[in-house]
Amino acid sequence: HRVELPPEEPIDVGRYANALRRSKLLIAAIVIAVTGIVLLMSLALPKTYSADATILFDESQSLATTSTTDAERQLATIQKLLVTRDVLARSARRLPGETVGSLGGKIQASVDPTANIVTITAEASTAKRAAQMANVVAAAFLARERAGELGGIRSAERRLQAQITALKGTPGAKAQVALI
Repeated sequence: HRVELPPEEPIDVGRYANALRRSKLLIAAIVIAVTGIVLLMSLALPKTYSADATILFDESQSLATTSTTDAERQLATIQKLLVTRDVLARSARRLPGETVGSLGGKIQASVDPTANIVTITAEASTAKRAAQMANVVAAAFLARERAGELGGIRSAERRLQAQITALKGTPGAKAQVALI
């Protein structure tokens, strides 16, 4: 047997309109109450501002010998280094009222491996303070990196000077010193 569905009843728009008219005060009261609660909550919450500092890593000399995976790994390492205790301690010394612990919750780092860009995001109660924090952390990281690179250069220079000193007085030393 074929099951026949009962015919659909027509929608009585007038009945719904009458119900809405009868409840208009209740609906208005609910809308006003919810709006007031949301307004009070937003006024009670502390204001926070966010600022970004961006670092572009120009690895053009080493990109020919570096694979994409190595470059991504290097950027991920930099992302982790940006929020290490050392970088945050350097930053806290230049930011009055901040400690390593307080900066830890306000600073985040993210990377864009397709563009070799690292973004440092800082959150604070004022826009100026957020910008200051992001810039100080970026500067502290770059100073740390520069110090490391200069240390490597000085170490290489000392090794080369030692090699030159060891070559003095040996046959063909002048040519080898020129190559070094």
